[in-house]
Amino acid sequence: MTPQNISTIVFDLGNVLYNIDIALSEQAFLSLGLPGFSTLYSLTSQSGLFDALECGHISPTQFMASIRNIAEVAVSDEQIISAWNALLIDFIPDCFPMLHQLKSRYQIALLSNTNAIHMLRINSQVREQSAFQTLSEAFHHAFLSYEAGLRKPFTEIYDLVTTTLGCEPAQILFIDDNLANIESATAFGWHTIHKTPEISLQSILSDYM
Repeated sequence: MTPQNISTIVFDLGNVLYNIDIALSEQAFLSLGLPGFSTLYSLTSQSGLFDALECGHISPTQFMASIRNIAEVAVSDEQIISAWNALLIDFIPDCFPMLHQLKSRYQIALLSNTNAIHMLRINSQVREQSAFQTLSEAFHHAFLSYEAGLRKPFTEIYDLVTTTLGCEPAQILFIDDNLANIESATAFGWHTIHKTPEISLQSILSDYM
């Protein structure tokens, strides 16, 4: 049953609005001589290096220097960026028309654990596929972890989003593919939907369109 008091829809990015495949970066880093990528980064857990990048605590340059220290062979910035971006595929079909339609009826926001390197590539795809210069322009508000200095699933990010959006937690619908993020947002008082691969986002949002 659709909640009746929803005024705001908050979207995760990866595997909600945008298709990713972490195995592609794992394979790319393996080919560079970094065999342990899967132990450093996954959808459910990651090392302090990736946390620091996603929270903006280290710069892309510092991140690449750290990767070089871990790698078994010499690698360039360009090789690291290419391997890190390999997991990025593309936006889901009809992503921007769907957001445009929802934006006329709801306050919509983006809440993503992401980083400056990935967003450069994603924003390049945005310019190729829409009238926007950046993905943030497709929303009323965008909360990117590396800009906010906070990341899901920690309570502080939900508090920041709720306060900035100017609504009560119970007025927010949040869609994310990570169960830990869904559980923490639910505990904060948001309505949540766990996006799984077998159901399309369009089906999830059919009652809101």
